Amino acid sequence: MKFRVNNDIRITELNKKTIILNEMSGICFSVENTGAYIIKCLIQKNTYNEIVELLSKKYDVSIEDAIDDLRNFLQSLEINQIIEISN
Repeated sequence: MKFRVNNDIRITELNKKTIILNEMSGICFSVENTGAYIIKCLIQKNTYNEIVELLSKKYDVSIEDAIDDLRNFLQSLEINQIIEISN
């Protein structure tokens, strides 16, 4: 599974939150901690499996929990045109 952050996305940090703006659609997200960490991993072009491992280690959660949380967050980003997912 590969991810690409859309070109129209602008990301900034404000008051310990990460703000994600899709300039084309006007959709804006505010994420904290784990969401911000996942966004950074996506920008760094980490693979799905790498992100799962990183989440599991960083937040001391099981691989299964990391997979569930990552899948849900990525689906939300894709639905809102923040990222594109391909196989």
